[in-house]
Amino acid sequence: MKNDIGSLNMKQGKNLIAVFSPTDCGVCLSVLNFLNKSEAVNKDIRVIGIINTPYRQAARKFQRVYNLNFPLLYDSLGVVKKTLNVDIKPALVLVDSGIIQKKAIVGVREDIGKVNEILSLLNTTDEKNH
Repeated sequence: MKNDIGSLNMKQGKNLIAVFSPTDCGVCLSVLNFLNKSEAVNKDIRVIGIINTPYRQAARKFQRVYNLNFPLLYDSLGVVKKTLNVDIKPALVLVDSGIIQKKAIVGVREDIGKVNEILSLLNTTDEKNH
């Protein structure tokens, strides 16, 4: 079960995992900003950030500086990155009930459609969210 990440204690439902390193990359930061704003819009999808840096202080500072309002998990050993099979960062991984549904690399031309498709899910609301 290569794509089964239920062991990460994901709650039932959809989770959008953003895997990244502390960066000043404009494209990366714009996606994180979008995720930050969207977290409050769509309650059906939980956003979780995974920051891959060997320094815990860098992770804390990054969350504070960019005022991220979604959970940010510190993954210094890259365990989550390996579990999700993400070699290039930043990446977005959509997980539904512990199973990887979609994966896209932010900033890669071939993945622009997949990134937009994943991000569009965050702006989709239904009657129960109103």
